[in-house]
Amino acid sequence: MGPSHDWKHHGRLPDPHHPHGPAAKLLILAKKLVRPFVRLYTDHVLNRQASSTLLLPPAAGERPESARLRVELQALRARCEVLERERAGRVG
Repeated sequence: MGPSHDWKHHGRLPDPHHPHGPAAKLLILAKKLVRPFVRLYTDHVLNRQASSTLLLPPAAGERPESARLRVELQALRARCEVLERERAGRVG
């Protein structure tokens, strides 16, 4: 994507499975004619998706922290269970 969030299409790699001949040329022409009308509906959605994706890195950065805290909590709970069993063994 470019700085203005416009999709940039650079040269395409050759596709050995791409059809050749008059039917393929007609299909490519039809696609080129239809593409501007399809983009009327898709560009807005893609721009909104790109904008919302820009907001995700802070939220994505919190995931490892919450995972670390979850592991730490499990370790503390296990340690508490051990201490409670030791204490119950001393009292009884």
